[in-house]
Amino acid sequence: MHFDAAFRLSIADAVAFFAQSILFGSLLSLLIALREPFSRRLNFKSVMDIILFASGGIVLLYVWLFMTGNGFKSHLLNHLYLPFLYTTGPATYFGYYAVVDPAFQFRRIYLVTFAPALVVLLLVTLGILIAPALYAHQPMDYFAGKPITVLEYLAVGGGLYNLFFYLPLFTTASLLFRFRALRTKFAALVLVLSNITLSGVVVLYLVAFIYRESFWLYLGVTILAYLNILYEIARRYNPELFEQIKEAMATPKIKRLTGLDLRQLHFELIELMTEDKLYLDEKLTLARLAEELDIRPHQLSEFLNKYMQTNFNRFVNQFRIEKAVKRLVENPELNILEVAFECGFSSKTAFNRAFQTLKGTSPGRYVEKKRVEWRTGE
Repeated sequence: MHFDAAFRLSIADAVAFFAQSILFGSLLSLLIALREPFSRRLNFKSVMDIILFASGGIVLLYVWLFMTGNGFKSHLLNHLYLPFLYTTGPATYFGYYAVVDPAFQFRRIYLVTFAPALVVLLLVTLGILIAPALYAHQPMDYFAGKPITVLEYLAVGGGLYNLFFYLPLFTTASLLFRFRALRTKFAALVLVLSNITLSGVVVLYLVAFIYRESFWLYLGVTILAYLNILYEIARRYNPELFEQIKEAMATPKIKRLTGLDLRQLHFELIELMTEDKLYLDEKLTLARLAEELDIRPHQLSEFLNKYMQTNFNRFVNQFRIEKAVKRLVENPELNILEVAFECGFSSKTAFNRAFQTLKGTSPGRYVEKKRVEWRTGE
């Protein structure tokens, strides 16, 4: 009896912890979605991020509300989370490929994958006019033994629909372990574990509905909340991770450097950086640079790795840092952070990390040393 009481207490403590984690993940996701349009130029990837984090944040918020018994008085509002279940999978899938595949191009036909969300939204909003009795219950009543309704089938359908998108991501990500161009296994590990986790969350979600055990639902959603947090941390504080993944994705493609004038390619590449100063664009990508050279992204990646003994991220950062050093040495009154942004870095963290990697010291110390040498040389 004592053991049973202790077990129930531990489950209650776990659920309380889940609730706090889910609320934090929800607020963070919604904050990211609101900030995204103002933090970068709007493009396909940022639109997918907005949809993903907004949908994820809303679903997490609904779960937290139902866990804490704070559902809406409006029967319709209690079930408006359903359409958002159908948008997270497509947004994750296309956002993923926009990041890791330099050759990825958006096509309008992809918008069809968001059609189920619109259909579900239409069904839910019109359904309350046709069969209002279906909406009289709270979504969590199903886990208390109430009969299943079409709304619960729609919830399960959302999980299955997302699984349709997550499983191909896992299959693709697992190939990263075989890519020789990847200098570290860390990027591959992060990507594979993230996709395993996404698929695992959906499985827990489906298990919860099959066995009517809300604990597994809370556990899966909590994992999803922490995955959102970790993704944002990785994106903000380790942008090089995604560049490694991009280059790794390009590696297995057929290599066709034969037939290219490598000396001319090298000349044009350096000219683009020194004359056109493409490195000043903080949004510069492997795909954009390859397009300027009129070659495929995987060809540029192979050229940088094999013939220049570097990678895209390091190559571009070399020009950015040299430009920043020159500006700071010749203009002592300039602020280091402002110069970093001016030279193409998107954040102070990215600038400091790249500087430490390439120069082996902090920007302040290196610039001061160069100023002394410059004055002495005069």
